[in-house]
Amino acid sequence: MKNIYFLHGFMGTAETHFASQIAYFKDRYQLILLDFPGHGHAPVEASDNYFEDAVEYVITEIKDRGEGSIVGLSLGASLAIHIALRVPELVNRIVLTGYTPFIPEELKGVMEKQYD
Repeated sequence: MKNIYFLHGFMGTAETHFASQIAYFKDRYQLILLDFPGHGHAPVEASDNYFEDAVEYVITEIKDRGEGSIVGLSLGASLAIHIALRVPELVNRIVLTGYTPFIPEELKGVMEKQYD
């Protein structure tokens, strides 16, 4: 079966954010539900260099489990883009939802405040 990697949004898990998709695809694909560092069932803690470490974590998982498609929600969508650019030979396609390529000017302060 072909792999589909599910990459959740911030403060979520793959299982909770993709319950409907899991139910739909579970009999036709190998579903790989990855929780990011510091989330859900992830075997690693979150780090100060969160985004970069999460990208590397997922790339390692894909290298270990085999190429596939990535479905990314919000934070997971951002990670999916970076993963596809770094290791295109391991990514068949990406499906993105809840993603924006930029932060609107009026929300930049809110985003920066999260990291204080």
